[in-house]
Amino acid sequence: EGGWFREAYVPGVPDTPVRRLALGSRTASHPDGRLFSCGLHGVVTEWDLARLSPLDNYDSLGGAAWSLALHAGSARLAAGCEDGGVTVFGVVEEGLENVYRLPARGGRVLSLAFSSSGGQLVAGGADGSVRLWALGGGGAARHTWRHSCQFVLESEGRKRPPLVWDVLLLPDSLVVTADSSGRVCFYDGRHGTLVNRFRSHEADVLALAATGDGSHVFASGVDHKVSLFTPQPEELKPHQQPLAIFNLAAPRPPRQSLPEGPS
Repeated sequence: EGGWFREAYVPGVPDTPVRRLALGSRTASHPDGRLFSCGLHGVVTEWDLARLSPLDNYDSLGGAAWSLALHAGSARLAAGCEDGGVTVFGVVEEGLENVYRLPARGGRVLSLAFSSSGGQLVAGGADGSVRLWALGGGGAARHTWRHSCQFVLESEGRKRPPLVWDVLLLPDSLVVTADSSGRVCFYDGRHGTLVNRFRSHEADVLALAATGDGSHVFASGVDHKVSLFTPQPEELKPHQQPLAIFNLAAPRPPRQSLPEGPS
């Protein structure tokens, strides 16, 4: 009663590995929502959730597609590619169109995130770089993106900077990164300056999530921990430390399958 169950199963397609997924909201014209995927075969796919099969395929325009981000409010889908560039698609009723290509500026793009408004986009790279773009104004510039900031995570004595496995873009252009050195970092995305850094994990930090207002950030990774970051109360800021961390042990659930949904 009230538990999770498997609503649908979409069979895979041979030689088309799925790297990332993006799920859109349910609407009157798409009562099941819209599901997109990308993979190292260099294709972005929209899936037919009624027939449980591929609906249409689109070239990533940059080789293998490592990351995917969807902003439903602005109807934009971004794919991060092997060549270091990002392809931004417009999501319309018929599929994907109005393709805009953000040029390559570093290593393969492992992670992507839109701002809450959809007017900014941040990308994390395999070379430790973090890049931000901002959308132009109205009129003819409505599909024009400009490169607004770029910085590289510190290597701390390593030969190479860490891999940026995930990124978030919070209000006031606050960028959060999760990397292969076990750190979660907060940057001022307007200037590329480090706000705070936490060695919160013992291995790669693979995933980030935030509440709608950006006041709570969660991080998880290889070490089976979940870390929670929140702003400290004003009375606890004698050294201007803006964030606090709490580690929550994530128990390993027993191996079991989800029950099937109603037929």
